[in-house]
Amino acid sequence: MAQEVPSPSRATMYFCPECKKSIKKLPQLQNKVQKTEEELKETKEQGDTTVKNLEELKIEVDSLKGSVEQIRKENDEIRKEITLKKLEMKVETIKTPEVTNIEPALFELEERRRRATNVLIFSVEESGKDNMQEKAKEDQGKVAGLFSKMNLRLPEMAKVYRLAKERADRKRPLKVILPTKEEALSALKYRKVLEENQTGIYIKSDQTEVQRKFLKKLLAELEKLKAEETWLKESMSDSLIHIEAHTAKTAKIKKEVVYVS
Repeated sequence: MAQEVPSPSRATMYFCPECKKSIKKLPQLQNKVQKTEEELKETKEQGDTTVKNLEELKIEVDSLKGSVEQIRKENDEIRKEITLKKLEMKVETIKTPEVTNIEPALFELEERRRRATNVLIFSVEESGKDNMQEKAKEDQGKVAGLFSKMNLRLPEMAKVYRLAKERADRKRPLKVILPTKEEALSALKYRKVLEENQTGIYIKSDQTEVQRKFLKKLLAELEKLKAEETWLKESMSDSLIHIEAHTAKTAKIKKEVVYVS
């Protein structure tokens, strides 16, 4: 620590030994400080450069991501085109009239599956009521009664409605949609109970348009055969050729085809 010693002629600065040592080291300390400042400045510049490089790299990565996504989409499109082309080539190699006609056949199978839970009831008296809801309720009750005569129960989920437009000169068939195929088969199995009681009411399966057309064609061919072939009338009965085509039944079947067409 420096102390001033009074002098008659002038003032003299006095430094203790420790202070003198520190003063001698001062230039070195200044150099170290300066060097440290320069290093810090250089480090900062390097850091700024690194940040800038990272930002540029991020931009490049984002750009590459976009390119990669675009390439992926293009590859997906190419794969789809290749797959479609392969399928087309396979179809061409196996294309036959049978394969070409498979779609209508599949549609027919699905339609038959859908109708398998339905039955049609013919010759049930029409309701005399004017209200549509009351008519529907009455038809539901009539069908429930018919099922009861066959020792069956009409399920609550069953739907009943009339086919075709209402006309005074005919009784429209009732279509009954049952929950399961088994319930429809039961109704068809025990329908003879109604026929044996001679109520005039009978039950049939819900056939597709293809089935109805085929049946109509068979009936026409049978009528033609019976008209042209006298031996069929004289020597063979309908039962021998396993065709239920007695006059009354033929008329009834024709009526069914007309109603549900």
